[in-house]
Amino acid sequence: MKIRDVICYAPPGKGARFSQSRFVIVLVKTDDDLAGVGEATLRFPTCLSTQVIAAVMGCREFLIGQDPSRISRIWADLYDRYFWRGGPAELTALGAIDQALWDIAGQAANMPVYKLLGGAYHEHIPLYHNGWWRGAEFTEEVIAKAHATIATGATRLKWYPFEFLPQLQDNYHLTNAQMDRAVQEV
Repeated sequence: MKIRDVICYAPPGKGARFSQSRFVIVLVKTDDDLAGVGEATLRFPTCLSTQVIAAVMGCREFLIGQDPSRISRIWADLYDRYFWRGGPAELTALGAIDQALWDIAGQAANMPVYKLLGGAYHEHIPLYHNGWWRGAEFTEEVIAKAHATIATGATRLKWYPFEFLPQLQDNYHLTNAQMDRAVQEV
């Protein structure tokens, strides 16, 4: 089995900063008609999906023709190809390719990936809900949405109880009103 194509999808983001989507899906296809999926969303203040896509597509030529079962070797070879190792876009791209290759390995073995990785470690994994607060402008609305989300069985909620804080600014301070609102919401 050989890799025959690598494709990136970036669904349009609704109201995304810089008018760009940050969501990236990577599809690695093989000549045996298997397709592995990896997720390469990068939520970093200055990185856009175009940077992650460029990093994935920069690996495409190397990947085509490779044996997708050589996951660790492919990862190491790709990592070594980057002169500036450890950049957020490059590592996000490598992570998505790695996920897609493991997806292919699971399909080829007709097993869930967690079994290939040594079996289940936990019986249950707690998850948090994110985005449940969207559309709420006032503390009372946030609290009502939190209660509605908890009523669905959620036991963990993620949100940022402060209004947007400037990124990469060392001297930003919260006002007393912002702190009070955050305490009320929490």
